[in-house]
Amino acid sequence: MSYFGDIAKAVSTISTGMKITFAHFKNVGKNKGTFTTQYPKETLTAPAFSRQQLHNNIDDCIGCKKCAMACPVDCIDIVTVKAGADELSDCSDGTKRRLHLTVYDIDMAKCMFCGLCTYPCPTHCLTINDDHNFIKFERSELKYKFSAYSPEDVVRIEKEAAEREVIAKAEKAAKAKAKAEAAAKKKAAEVAKAKAEAEKVETAPEPEKTEPKAKTEPVAKTQVEQVVEVKKEEVKLPVAEAKENEAKAEEIKPTEDASKEANSDNETKES
Repeated sequence: MSYFGDIAKAVSTISTGMKITFAHFKNVGKNKGTFTTQYPKETLTAPAFSRQQLHNNIDDCIGCKKCAMACPVDCIDIVTVKAGADELSDCSDGTKRRLHLTVYDIDMAKCMFCGLCTYPCPTHCLTINDDHNFIKFERSELKYKFSAYSPEDVVRIEKEAAEREVIAKAEKAAKAKAKAEAAAKKKAAEVAKAKAEAEKVETAPEPEKTEPKAKTEPVAKTQVEQVVEVKKEEVKLPVAEAKENEAKAEEIKPTEDASKEANSDNETKES
């Protein structure tokens, strides 16, 4: 009995397991229940804010290197060369581009998909797309190069930049030399002017020294001279008094004559 019992148990166990398999066979083509995505023929839509592969729109990149500084694993490598005037077009948002991006590489083998590099980008040229199919056989193939320049273009750009730098340094040195010469001439002119003024002061004649005149003190008068002066003053006083008396007499005379005439008139009237 144990032999046949074991056979029955095995058949029962197998039939129980095959129920799930037969149910999936029945739902093939109906997409009901649990099913397998036929990748790569079929793909699922990536959820919002999912972090996939990094992509850089190189025409809008200004080479500020903020993304490389924000990356915690240093998977972004950037090399720039200063461009000449009007060599590069503006970004789509109007930002000026002044640097050639000779190297812009992103190593997706090192990327940790944190997305921190996308936030500081001023022109929003670095984004994360929904492409998750970047499977490679070699690790070196996971380094994506976004620079638009060929190796020959890079050599040419670096050579032109070096020539411009040499010319700029020469012009700067010439300006500094001209400025130093002008300053030296100005200083020499000031020294010459100061020297001429000093010589002029030295050769000028000294003013003649005039001795101050001695003050003449009044000489004390002798006693005789004092007596003579007193006599003169005494003589002057009677003369002045006489003149005043004569003036008073002349003023009185007309009044006396007028009174006499009035008396004579009265007498004639009485007679």
